Amino acid sequence: GERKPVVAIMQELATSAGYMVALGADHIVARQSTITGSVGVLMQSTDITELLGKLGIKPESVKSSPLKAQPNPFEPFSKDAREVTQLIISDIHTMFINLVAERRKMNKTKATNLSNGRIYSGRQAFANGLIDSLGGEEEARQWLVTAKGIKKDVPLKKIVIQRDRHLLREILGDIVGKTMFSSRLRLDGLISLWHPVFR
Repeated sequence: GERKPVVAIMQELATSAGYMVALGADHIVARQSTITGSVGVLMQSTDITELLGKLGIKPESVKSSPLKAQPNPFEPFSKDAREVTQLIISDIHTMFINLVAERRKMNKTKATNLSNGRIYSGRQAFANGLIDSLGGEEEARQWLVTAKGIKKDVPLKKIVIQRDRHLLREILGDIVGKTMFSSRLRLDGLISLWHPVFR
């Protein structure tokens, strides 16, 4: 089918996964004061076993192996599980770095140096080659006109996605991690953020 040009416009915040999404665009525009970058990977879990113990609650589980369902909030994070999880985090971080290098057309050393988890202002991101230009919708439209031959008067159609959020369920999900409480579970993982098919 027809391939349409894509421009990503960063507003106040586009860090980590937000920056990863922007990498899928043909051109990235950010405000001078946009906060972006934070190229890295983070996995968090909460150990609530001590709290449950004070409440007289003792979780029980039957697993096929010690590493099954680790980490989870209902048992301490074991040394072996931590090592396995760190390997996964490091592997995904490497994928993220490679993605930055490929999409931003920079060498691996520079991409690695920029991908240490720190944040950048829009000005810093532009200076380091993480974005293409500074500005907003006007600059994005101008790029489409000059680089892709799109008519300047093409009407803008805004699509607003409404999120159905059940407050109590999401609070519980935020506390104990991605569990059965969280409606975000079905979109969890990097597959929802980047897939080669959509390059």
